[in-house]
Formats: sequence, C-alpha cells, structure tokens
Amino acid sequence: MKRGESVLLMIFELLAVVVIILITISIAKAFSSDEGINKIKISQDLGMMVNLLAGIPDNSLVKYPYDVSKYTILLDSEKVVVKTDEDQNFVRSTYRFILPEGYIADGFISQKANICFKKENTKENKRIALLEC
Repeated sequence: MKRGESVLLMIFELLAVVVIILITISIAKAFSSDEGINKIKISQDLGMMVNLLAGIPDNSLVKYPYDVSKYTILLDSEKVVVKTDEDQNFVRSTYRFILPEGYIADGFISQKANICFKKENTKENKRIALLEC
C-alpha cells in the first residue's frame, strides 16, 4: 500500500468513527428526554397510589398533585399505562401491580390536568376508579 492510500484510509476511518459517535449521542439524548422520564415517574406514582388505596379499609378519594394534561392514562386491574398522543406503542410507560382478590381497577383519562382515584367498597366488590377531578 502506498503512503497516500494509507492517509486516505485513515481519514475515512476517522470519519466513520465520528459518525458512529454522533449517532450514539443522538440516540442517547432521545432516550434520556425529560418526557420519557416524566412518563415513567407518573406511571410509578399512579401504580403506587393504587396499591396504597387497596390497603385503606374505607372509601377514599385521592387527588394526584401534578398536572398530567399532556398524557393519556389507562388504568386496569393489572397495570397503569401513561403515554402521549404522539407516542407509538413502544414509547409508552407501563407500571404493573397486583391487587388483592376482590378488587377491580379501571379508568381512562385523556389530557386532563387534574386526576383523582376513588375507592368504593361495596358488598359485591371493591373498586378503584381513575376519574377527572
């Protein structure tokens, strides 16, 4: 290999390394966006609130203290899902939990600022509902 060819090969190698580094940094920034972290924290908060309500013996009404108007929230008896309208299925945040026997959890809220959980004890079942406050 001639000297000119080795210099040219080295320049292409350096360019390839720089491109790979830039791609890696852009992917890392996309995954570490504040929006993704917020969805994870909100889903964890809401899931823990459901667990807490399941442990309270009486009827209760609890308001979530933060604005969730950017998010769509789905609650069922196994999980809480938080996503934005622009999200695809793989970008949503899901927090799974286990309710005691006889409990039902349900609710759907889309882009509402204030949300509440309402626990109702009846003879038939114990229900935790996601509602707009």
